Amino acid sequence: MLDVKLLRENLAEVKKRLADRQLDISFDAWAESDQRQRALKAQIEGLKAKKNQASEEIARSKREKSRSIRSCKR
Repeated sequence: MLDVKLLRENLAEVKKRLADRQLDISFDAWAESDQRQRALKAQIEGLKAKKNQASEEIARSKREKSRSIRSCKR
């Protein structure tokens, strides 16, 4: 079994070595899918970061509101 990291970093070399062994295997669909998956993962991580930032801002806003209500009651 081929290592994914090896394929990502040395796809041309892997193709050449397989061709030397007279193995005709196409990695084009895999490479395209892998690239798309990595892009989607990056997008997901960016969205998670935005969600976390929004959650922090909401919590901060609630704390400030709670503090201002307490100070008004005194």
